[in-house]
Amino acid sequence: MKYFLIHGSFGNPEENWFPWLKEQLEKDGNQVIVPKFPTPENQSLDSWLEVFEEYKNEIDKNTIFVGHSLGPAFILSVLENIDVKVKGCIFVAGFLGLLGNEEFDNVNKTFTTKDFDWNKITSNCEQFLMFNSDNDPYVPLNHSRDMANGLGIKLNIIKGGKHLNASAGFTKFPELLSHCKLIEKQEKVFMKGELGKVCGVLHKVNGASEITIIVHGFSSNKESGSSIKTSLLLNNINISTLRIDLDNQGESELDFETGISIHNYIKQIEAAIFYCKSLNYKEISLVGTSFGGISVFATAMYHSEIKRMVLRCPVVDYQRHLIRRQGKENMNKFKKIGIIPYESGSGKKYNINYGIFETSKDYSMFDHAKDVKMPTLIIQGTEDEAVDWTLAKEVVNLFPNAKLHVIEGAKHSLGINGDFSESQRVLVDFFKE
Repeated sequence: MKYFLIHGSFGNPEENWFPWLKEQLEKDGNQVIVPKFPTPENQSLDSWLEVFEEYKNEIDKNTIFVGHSLGPAFILSVLENIDVKVKGCIFVAGFLGLLGNEEFDNVNKTFTTKDFDWNKITSNCEQFLMFNSDNDPYVPLNHSRDMANGLGIKLNIIKGGKHLNASAGFTKFPELLSHCKLIEKQEKVFMKGELGKVCGVLHKVNGASEITIIVHGFSSNKESGSSIKTSLLLNNINISTLRIDLDNQGESELDFETGISIHNYIKQIEAAIFYCKSLNYKEISLVGTSFGGISVFATAMYHSEIKRMVLRCPVVDYQRHLIRRQGKENMNKFKKIGIIPYESGSGKKYNINYGIFETSKDYSMFDHAKDVKMPTLIIQGTEDEAVDWTLAKEVVNLFPNAKLHVIEGAKHSLGINGDFSESQRVLVDFFKE
């Protein structure tokens, strides 16, 4: 692989975690290029593009960009001006817009306040990842979310990480290195499904006999932080993984608003199962999060060959879930108009087909857990703000072979103040059994 490491304003190639990351990547035989850009004197988007001109012919399908601070915004402009699809981009403390700091805004504005061609940018890179902290002294999170929204991804938040630079203790960045290696191994694949193309990211582990299909939650996609981290954890114990998009919130063809239903999601997951079988994997497991949890469960109702299943903070009964969140009166109103208004965590609004409510009655875990016999792990947090975690306690004993792990104080992300180690440990231990 070929890496470009791009520094930010007032930065240079020898600062922060750049030298450490360069050394680690080169140990694995990668080529690493770390250009030096004029800053703060003579800093502008044009001057940086001029410096980078000598490297443009080096960019190919095996290129990965890593940028810090202003670096990500510059990389977006590079992607607008090339005609090749790169392997991946990892953005650390990236942002758009003016930050309210005159010293920085004066040198950053040509990079961060322009109109971006998001279609061109996203079509020129297989995968984007963003790391930000919740207490960055320079970059408010809403400025990072603007970039994430343009890319159609979610932020990976590092609690207390400040600007993720040397002054915050980041002279090394092992998590970043892990994600670099993950992108190196991955392959984007398209599977033929009954409802159109299903897109996934395959992570093959040499010699692995088992593969796990990883399914995201409601209005999310295969690039969610939890899906990627699960891939990393399982790859590290010699299990291949396939992260899939259930609908066009990612790169699959099924329309989210009109096509979403547990029944349709079963078909999407089945396309992934058939694909994994075509690769001659002897053992196939499933991991589903939230609405992806009940979708995975429903798929397992028809596929007894599944080796094992993990349900992360799952929706246990979708009809009960919607009535709890919306109220019976509102659900009656929605039935009349045929849609369910929905607002995602990023604030985007949708009109969901009301049919999702009516058809979900066929997939309640309370009714069908007895029929799902493979080893099953349910992980739930007591402070889950999205689903009623107590339902997991009620339903676990209805499974013939399931266990529940409850994390005190964990939210829907299964983390406590940014610490996800317990849920990750429990998942890995289950796969090692």
